[in-house]
Amino acid sequence: MKDNNTKGMGFLISTILNVFLLVGLIFIYQFDNLTLTIIYTVVMGINAIYLLVKTRNSWKDRDDI
Repeated sequence: MKDNNTKGMGFLISTILNVFLLVGLIFIYQFDNLTLTIIYTVVMGINAIYLLVKTRNSWKDRDDI
């Protein structure tokens, strides 16, 4: 039986990006630049929402089987 990977490459790239964003957050806060911090936080939020929706849809597809 073939294992069907429903998450795909976009999920993997987004997960790796999320790790880099979390590590980079340490360095961004050291700049004490509010505008840069807000933009960085918005990008992190969009990435986190993408991961949440993608995982939720994957679990929903698994329950339908």
